[in-house]
Amino acid sequence: MTVKRFSGKTSIITGGESGIGRSTAVLMAEEGANVYLTDIRQLPENASRYLELGISRRRVMSAR
Repeated sequence: MTVKRFSGKTSIITGGESGIGRSTAVLMAEEGANVYLTDIRQLPENASRYLELGISRRRVMSAR
């Protein structure tokens, strides 16, 4: 039985739809974390993978 490193932990990731943010979100979720991510966009290609991993996504508006 493999122990997941982030089991029982919660991670909030900004910029989670691409690049380092996306990689971090997937890794944390695979390792057992509850992941919440935000970005100014939601990319359709991420939807099924994030749903599979239980990642919660929210689109945020940019303040200028």
